[in-house]
Amino acid sequence: MQRHRGFSKFWSVFVQGAVFAGVLCLAPNVFANDGVIILDKDLPQPISAGRQLSYYIDDQGSLTLDDVRSQNETLEWQTHDMNVPNFGFSSSIYWFRGEAEIRPGAPKTWYLVQDWPIIYTVDVFLIGADGEIIHEAHVGTNVPFSERPTASRRFVMPIELTESGRVKLFVRVASANSMQVPLFFWEPGAYNAHDRLRQSLEGIFLGILIIMVLYNLLVYLVTHDMTYAWLAGFITAFGILQADFFGTAIEYL
Repeated sequence: MQRHRGFSKFWSVFVQGAVFAGVLCLAPNVFANDGVIILDKDLPQPISAGRQLSYYIDDQGSLTLDDVRSQNETLEWQTHDMNVPNFGFSSSIYWFRGEAEIRPGAPKTWYLVQDWPIIYTVDVFLIGADGEIIHEAHVGTNVPFSERPTASRRFVMPIELTESGRVKLFVRVASANSMQVPLFFWEPGAYNAHDRLRQSLEGIFLGILIIMVLYNLLVYLVTHDMTYAWLAGFITAFGILQADFFGTAIEYL
């Protein structure tokens, strides 16, 4: 009995430690100065924009970029303390604003990644020091996969920043699903390596589910026990849901 309790305690500590270490490893890096997103070649990837963005809820969905810019100082912008802004299920339009500082010597090409693959519409605008739009991108599930800026299951927007200094960032988000806005800046090479690893792990996970479905269907055909048929159906539905969350379903279906 004592040996069993000792093993249980060890296993509990091990699992909690593993989970904690995983969280530390997977948590996005946040580097900011006075609420500004810092882009530099020496910073670990990814660089989260979450905490540095304030937001405004456009309940009517009528504001354009020009409206937001002209009313920038009068709109009731709100702050938050989330690395990944998450507002639950909402049909309202959310506007986000922030600033990014490109340090001297930083790469000129960056990926701005919206890492929630089932968001309906994401419109991104970068405004230069002269007030002109230097980059804009429009992504989301309403845009066909073949028309995305990059062939990625996440929404990856390549950005060219030719000069050092600060730029203003405005993001308009609409979603019929959960309003999550995990925005990260990546260097292209680092993101491509990360994305290959993630797709491999997601493929292994979905492959295991397919094997489980086939196994239960085979057992059902041999035993005619409906329990296995129901289990196969449940695993199939669960796999489709996960494929949707991974962005795989949007790519292939």
